[in-house]
Amino acid sequence: MKTKALAVFLTLVMIVGLMPAAVFAEDPVEGVECIGECTNEAHVAAIGNAHYTSIQAAVAAAKDGEEIKIIRDHEMDCNTVVSNSGGYSSLVNVAEKSVIIDLNGKEITAKPNAAQFENAKSEMLLGVFAVDTNGVLTLKDSSKTERGSVSIIANDANVYSLAVCYGVDGKLNIESGSYSLDYSTNGLIYSQHNEVVTINGGTFCMGNVGTLSNGSPWIFCAKGQNTQHVFVNGGTFNADILHQYYPFEVSAPKENALKKEYNDTFGCDMWTMVPAVAYVNEQEWSSRWYTNEVGYASLEEAISAVDPVKTKVDNKVSYNSNEEYVTMLTDATIESDIELTIPVKIYGQGKTVTAAKDIKIEIGENGEPDSRVILMGDLEIKADSPHTLTAYMEGAITAGEGAVLTLGENLCIKNSGEITPVCADGGKVEVNGAKVISENNAAALKAKGEGSIVTVDKGRIKGKLEEIEGGSIELLLNGGCFDRDPSDLCDDGMTGVESTEDDSDEYPWTVGVKGDDPVTDAKLTINVEQVVGDGKDYIEELADYLEGTGVPDPLKIESEKLNAHIATIANDNEIIPETEIEGNTVLGIYNSMLDTDITANELNIVVQPFIEVRIIGYGETTDEEGNTIVSDIDLEITPMVRTIATSLTDEQIAEGAEIEIAETQGSEGNSIQIGEEEPIEIEGRFPIKFYIPDGLADENGSLYIKHIHDDNEYIYKAEITQNPNGAEYDKVRFINPKGFSEFTLMFDFVPVAKIGEYYYDELAGAVEAVENNETITLLSDNSETIEVGRTVTFTFDTNGKEFTGAIEAGENTTLEKVEAVYSFTYSEPPRKPSKPKDETCDGGEGCSCNEFSDLDPEKWYHEAVDYVIEKGIMKGVGEDEFDPDGELTRAMMWTMLARQDGVDTTGEGVWYASALEWAKDKGITDGTGANKDITREQMVTMLYRYAQYKGHDVSVGEDTNILSFEDALEISEWAMPAMQWACGAGVIDGDGSKLDPLGIATRAEIAQIFYNYFGK
Repeated sequence: MKTKALAVFLTLVMIVGLMPAAVFAEDPVEGVECIGECTNEAHVAAIGNAHYTSIQAAVAAAKDGEEIKIIRDHEMDCNTVVSNSGGYSSLVNVAEKSVIIDLNGKEITAKPNAAQFENAKSEMLLGVFAVDTNGVLTLKDSSKTERGSVSIIANDANVYSLAVCYGVDGKLNIESGSYSLDYSTNGLIYSQHNEVVTINGGTFCMGNVGTLSNGSPWIFCAKGQNTQHVFVNGGTFNADILHQYYPFEVSAPKENALKKEYNDTFGCDMWTMVPAVAYVNEQEWSSRWYTNEVGYASLEEAISAVDPVKTKVDNKVSYNSNEEYVTMLTDATIESDIELTIPVKIYGQGKTVTAAKDIKIEIGENGEPDSRVILMGDLEIKADSPHTLTAYMEGAITAGEGAVLTLGENLCIKNSGEITPVCADGGKVEVNGAKVISENNAAALKAKGEGSIVTVDKGRIKGKLEEIEGGSIELLLNGGCFDRDPSDLCDDGMTGVESTEDDSDEYPWTVGVKGDDPVTDAKLTINVEQVVGDGKDYIEELADYLEGTGVPDPLKIESEKLNAHIATIANDNEIIPETEIEGNTVLGIYNSMLDTDITANELNIVVQPFIEVRIIGYGETTDEEGNTIVSDIDLEITPMVRTIATSLTDEQIAEGAEIEIAETQGSEGNSIQIGEEEPIEIEGRFPIKFYIPDGLADENGSLYIKHIHDDNEYIYKAEITQNPNGAEYDKVRFINPKGFSEFTLMFDFVPVAKIGEYYYDELAGAVEAVENNETITLLSDNSETIEVGRTVTFTFDTNGKEFTGAIEAGENTTLEKVEAVYSFTYSEPPRKPSKPKDETCDGGEGCSCNEFSDLDPEKWYHEAVDYVIEKGIMKGVGEDEFDPDGELTRAMMWTMLARQDGVDTTGEGVWYASALEWAKDKGITDGTGANKDITREQMVTMLYRYAQYKGHDVSVGEDTNILSFEDALEISEWAMPAMQWACGAGVIDGDGSKLDPLGIATRAEIAQIFYNYFGK
C-alpha cells in the first residue's frame, strides 16, 4: 500500500512540474491559455483558449473579425478608461478592426461615479462600449438562456450613452442581448455623424427615456448629417423609437412594425418589432426631414397614424392629408374601434380584412364631416363570426377609382344616421355575404361617378339603393335579400320577387328571373260588405272611411313582405291574351265584353292586389249618461289578388290611370277580371293603417284590437293619431304578427296585463301565455290567484300597481321565487309503457308494418315504426308506402310532435297548417322552411323544446361530454344543449363515432327517436 501511494505522489509532482508558471501567479496574466473550465475569477473574457482580465484587454488582443466570449458575470472597472480619437472616455473602445462580443448568457454591470472621470474630456463617460474610426463592433448573446445583459447604473456620473458609434466610418451592430441604462444625458445608443448602427434584436431599456427639454434622451440619439443611418430590424424597446427625438434618421423596414404591450418583467410598456400588417407613407416635410414608410402592427394603428397636418420642429411644414395613405402588406384582423378625422386612403393589394369583434368607425374631434375609409385597391372585408362594423360618417367605406371592394360572410356594415355605409366612387363594390344596413332609411349602397358599380351576389341589404352621377348598381342572380323592392336596379331579365329565407320578415325581397308577361302592381282597392244590424250610423260611416270616402288612404297594409309576395304571384302569372277560358281566349272575352277589336299586343295582363274588408258585427254598451254607444266592431280583413286584362299600358297605370272593370257584356270600362279572386296566404308581421270617424275612439285615444286566429285570441294596442292635419277622422295603426282573419276594434277594453306587444283582460291569461324569460307587466290593480303547472321562468313586474293575489305552483310543480322572478319546474308523473315490455311483435298478422308494402319487419326499425303507426304519430306517404328511407321535412316534424301532444292536425288549407300554428305557439319552431329537409340537429332541437314545453327534466344531459364524437365541432352553437341532452337521455347514440348533426334525418330514424323517448 505504501509503494502505491508513493507512486501516485510522484506522478502528481511530475504533472505539476509541467504546468505553466503563470497558473500559480498571484496577479492575473493577460492572454493566458486555459484548458477546460476557467477557475480564475479574474478572467472575464476569452478569445478561443486565451483568457483576459478585462473586455478591453481582449479587444486590444483580438485580430480583425475575431469573436470575444464573456465567460463570467462581472462588474466593469470604471477606474480604467480608454480614450477615443475625439478624446472622450469609454470602458471599451473598438477602432480599426472588426470585433464580435458574445455576452454568452453573462451579466455585465458598470456603476461609474463622477470622481472617476475628473480628468476625462467634459468629465463624462461617452459610452461603456464605443466604436471609433473604422471600427466595427457586434454585440450578441448566443446563450440558450438569453440572459446575457449589459446594465449600467450611472450614480452621479455623466454617462452619455451605453453604446456609441463615434469615429468616422464606425459601425455598431446589435444582434441580441439585454441593454439598460438607468440615467443618460443623451441616449441609450448614440451615433455622432453618419456612422451606421444596425439593430437586429435585443431588449433596450432607458431609465429616463424622453425626459429632457429637447425630448432626449431616447433609445437612439442619431445626430447624423441629413441621412438615415440607424436601421432597426428587430428588438424590444421601452419607447416608440420611430416617433422620438430625431426619428427621421432612425429607420425600420416598412415590412416591420412596433407593437406596444405591457411587460410584467420590466413593469412598463414595451415596443417590440413584429411583422407589419400595413405601412403609411409619411410625406417629406422639408430638406431636413426624410420620408419614412412606417409599418404598423395593426390596420387600426395605420389608419390612426394618417394625420391631417404634419408639424415638425424645423420650418413647421404642413401638407394635405390625402398625400398620405395606408398600404396593406398582409391580411389583417380589426380588433378595436377606429377614429377618423380625415378621409383615409387604403391600398388593399388584394388582402383580406377580418372583423374580430363589433367595430365602430367614428369621426374624431374636429373631424371632417365626410371622414371615411377610401379603398384604392382590391380588398375583401369579412368577419370570423357575426360582427358589426358601425359607421358614423358619410361614406363609411368607399371604393375609389379602380378599386374592388368585396364584403364577405358574417360581416354587418351599418350606419347610425342619414348616411351611406358603402359607396362606389369610381370603383366596384361586391356584396358577397355581408349585411349592409342603413338605419334611418338612407341609402345603404350608393354608386356615383363614372365607372362606379355595386353588385350584390348574396347578403342582406337594408336601405335605399342609390345610383347617381353616372354610377350603376347591378343586382345579380342569387342577389341577396332586401328590405324593399330592388326591381328597378336589377340586371336585364331579372326582377324583385319574394324571399323564402328564414329572415324574410326583415328582408322580404330577393332577385329572380322576370316572367314573360308584363307585370304591373296596381293600387290597393277595398271591398266592403256591410252588416249594419239595426242600421247604426256609425257602422255606415266606418264603412265609408274604409272605402276611402273623404280620406286620402283608406286602409293599407304597410308591408314589404306582402308586396314581395304579390310581386312573386304577378311574376309567376302564366295567363296571356291567348290563354283559353271556357272555350274562348282572354283576348276574345275582352273584345266581346267591351265591344272592341284590339290585338293581343295591345292587351295587358295585370295582377291586382286588394284588401277585402267585411264588417261582420258590432257590440253596444251604455255610457255613464245612459247613452247607447258602440263598444266594439268586428271586421274580417283579407288580402286578396285577382288577375285583370286591360287595355291600359304599364306606364298609364303607373301614372295613375284608373282601372275600370266591366262587369257584364257591353258595359263600359277598360278592363275585365279573369277568373275568381283568391286570398293571399302569407305569414309575418304586418303593420296595418286605416281611418275611423273622429270620436269613435275614447277621449284618451285608446283602441285595442282583438285578433281571433286559429281559435286563439290575441290583443294588440293601436296607435291613434287624432285629427291628423285637422282632419275629421282619426288615424289608426297597429302591428299584426299573426296573419289575417277576424279582428275586433274594442273601444272600451281595459287591459289588466301585457307581455311584450300582447295585452290581456285577465292576469291568468297572461300567466298561461308567458314563455321562458318573458316579462308580465301588470297594468291595473289585481287580486287573482293563479296556479302554474308547467316548467317556465318569467318576471312579474307589478309596475306600481297593487297585487293582492298570488301566483302559485300547481300539481307536480315546484316554485323558486327570487324577487320578481318566478321559476316553476314541472315533474311529469311516470309514464306507463304503451305495451308490456315482454310483449314483442313477430311481424305476423296484426303487425303494423304489414300495412305498407315497403316496410320489412326484419329490419332494425320494426319496433319503432310499429309504435309511431299505432299511436297515429306517423302515416304513410302514399296508398301503401311508408318510405322509411325518405327524408323528413320540418313540416313533418311539426306534425309528429303535434300529434304526440294530442293535437288534431287535420283541417283545410296547407296540410301542416294546424301543426305549424301549434309548434310556433309552443315555442318549438319559428315556422320557417316548412318543406326543407330537417337535419338531425334541428330535429333534436325541436324534440328538446317539446320536452321543455311539457315540463320534462332536461338536465340529464347538461354534463354530457359529446366531444368524444369525431364531428362534435360541427354541431351548431344553438343546437349544442339539445344534442347534449339527447345523448345523455339516450334519445340518440350517434352513428359509430359520429353524431352527424348536419345529416338529413330519415323517417325511420325519427320513428326510432320517438320510440326511444316516448315509447320506452
